[in-house]
Amino acid sequence: MRVAIALVVGLLAGSIGSIMAYKSLSAGNEVPRAVMWMMRYHFGAVGDAIQSGECEAAAMTAHIDTLSRVADDIEPVFLPIGEDLDAQFTAHTEGLRKGIRGMHSAASAGCEALATAREETFEACKACHRDFR
Repeated sequence: MRVAIALVVGLLAGSIGSIMAYKSLSAGNEVPRAVMWMMRYHFGAVGDAIQSGECEAAAMTAHIDTLSRVADDIEPVFLPIGEDLDAQFTAHTEGLRKGIRGMHSAASAGCEALATAREETFEACKACHRDFR
């Protein structure tokens, strides 16, 4: 009986320890995921406004400004500190920033111009995801 109890307690302790170790090892760094969620949210908000035809310049500028600030965090978050920047990754992030600048310029020109600029920016996003995801 003692052996059975010791075996059950040992299995229980081992499984709890394994679960805790797995969660610790799989947690990783959440910042890269948060950067992408912020990009997705604000990029989606601009898309929703375009679809509804309500492209008020002030509201769009607020979302685009946030996209610009978050895009500035992409290289420090995704590239290891102290290493040379990867040329292809840097080219993709510059393409993204260029697209965001285009969205910023198009924000006051109406939904159609903003939709075109957003699509160009989206292509820059897809190119990076295609090469690095």
